[in-house]
Amino acid sequence: DDQTMLFIVSDHGANSFYRRFLINHWLHYQGWLALVRGAKLTPVQQVVRYLKRRTWFYNLAQQATRALPFFQKSRFGYKPVGLSWRLQIINWSRTQAFYVNGLGIRLNLRGREPQGIVKPDEYETVCDQIIRDLQAVRDPASGAPVYAAVHRREAVYHGPYLEQAADIILEEHTLNPDARLNFSTSGALYPHRLDELFAIKRLPGDHDWEGILLAAGPGIRAGASVTGARLMDLAPTILYTLGLPIPQDMDGTVLIDLFDETFIRQQPIAYCETTAEPEQVFEPYEADELVEQRLRELGYFE
Repeated sequence: DDQTMLFIVSDHGANSFYRRFLINHWLHYQGWLALVRGAKLTPVQQVVRYLKRRTWFYNLAQQATRALPFFQKSRFGYKPVGLSWRLQIINWSRTQAFYVNGLGIRLNLRGREPQGIVKPDEYETVCDQIIRDLQAVRDPASGAPVYAAVHRREAVYHGPYLEQAADIILEEHTLNPDARLNFSTSGALYPHRLDELFAIKRLPGDHDWEGILLAAGPGIRAGASVTGARLMDLAPTILYTLGLPIPQDMDGTVLIDLFDETFIRQQPIAYCETTAEPEQVFEPYEADELVEQRLRELGYFE
């Protein structure tokens, strides 16, 4: 209707990535990660690895996990959880850093990780050295740095859950017009070819930074085009559309280019000094029981 403002947003995009940068191979090459002696794929793992690279099998497996009750829950009511094979072949007593898929590089810190070996007073030095080494790596296909930037987690995240983030955050380049030069980061480990840092993706696609943002309704400028929008911009933008003040400590900015001049004139952006204190305050791990209870109510647990 003409009284409703509608936003359609994706949390990520998708695009063609024809290569992978095997960052755990790089960590092994640099001496930060070690494997157990004689690590290799078992015959079963070789078969699974072969099938996972076949599109027809991947699609069939996806359908099976949705259709068959066995794949949805175990007899205990939980989805089966297993230890990743790549983690099983890491020699933790000689590993200082490892890559966590989709998160970044985590140090094997003594007192935090179960078999940590990096002393707390060595943490800063190890982080600095890995960051410098990564910034020096070049893509052999283009000659450009492998990463646009490499950050300490404190430069990217903040808040009570900071300790759960990886220690080093990797910022990949925006997409190259030549899709053959695009690559994504992979935490895969192949003991039989550890000297290989780049690999061809059999299924050439992956998540992308650029998603979609669509808006319609009263006050939205017809044909508006917004560049550089981020997920964190949505909260202040929605507050603005509701005529509410935006806390000055809130991340993100109002996507003002979405709105027509009349709406902007009638509803100027307003700010307030700080966010109100929440009615309930949880310590980082105290909320876990509440989350589990709500998941149980939704039927995920029994």
